[in-house]
Amino acid sequence: MSKISYHKVVANFLSVRIRGKTRSPYLLFKIITSIYILFFFPPLNCNLNAQCTGTLLSIFPGTFDGLMVTQTYTGDVSSGATFTNCGVTAGPTYLGGAVLSGSPFTQTLTFTGPINNVIYVINASDSIPTNTETFTFTVDAGVLNATQTGTCLYTQIGNVFRANGSGASANAAYITLISSTPYTSLTVSGTGGNNGSYMALCSSLANFIGVNNNFGEINIFPNPNDGNMTIEYQINNNAILEIRDINEKLMSKYYLPVNYNKKQIENDALENGIYFYRIISDNKIFKTGKIIVMK
Repeated sequence: MSKISYHKVVANFLSVRIRGKTRSPYLLFKIITSIYILFFFPPLNCNLNAQCTGTLLSIFPGTFDGLMVTQTYTGDVSSGATFTNCGVTAGPTYLGGAVLSGSPFTQTLTFTGPINNVIYVINASDSIPTNTETFTFTVDAGVLNATQTGTCLYTQIGNVFRANGSGASANAAYITLISSTPYTSLTVSGTGGNNGSYMALCSSLANFIGVNNNFGEINIFPNPNDGNMTIEYQINNNAILEIRDINEKLMSKYYLPVNYNKKQIENDALENGIYFYRIISDNKIFKTGKIIVMK
């Protein structure tokens, strides 16, 4: 948090008024300087949720995008306080290092319904010679792809994130977890650190996978393909088909009108690789899947 305490500034000011004594030039200088910094140079971390436009959840059980989330864990998982560094806010749930330096842990979060695109927030991770924290993410369905945003990013290899800064509280990030298939369980395991890390879930981009009786079978073929494919669908509501790359970048979008049941897609811009599709209606994702492009 800010190195300048709001309470300290106010307390100093009030103490001078209560004493009613002649103010020394030095004390006046301290007060004026503190107020000047307070108003003209706000704390760097005053924007607590710079990357999270939704709400943070770090106390379990709790409600997350309309779903109940419960937590089970082994090892060093505890509760501390909300903490901010590198512009990232997390906590009070605390992972590794609270009981003993370098304490490993496994945390599993279970949702009462299928979900995707969850943002897992971590901060205050240590990177020192004796303890460098790592975090490994897995889900119970599909192929997981993780990406991170922030200013103090981790070293990432696949779905493993390793602190790489200098000293305590060196790294922090918003980690987006998208799978080729919606999941109901998310697990993060780690080595623990000298002081551990704080975590939270951010609801700003998470997608609850709705249940809609108006959606029937969805088929995309051929798959693999060369960017040219056909989608057959049975729906009673208009929908949108999105195709995204493994980094969650939107590659193309197609309108699926309710009065049709087939659409031809010709997209020569898709390069060789794995892509994920979503069928969206009423601002909810109702089906996801994987497309492989091989030319």
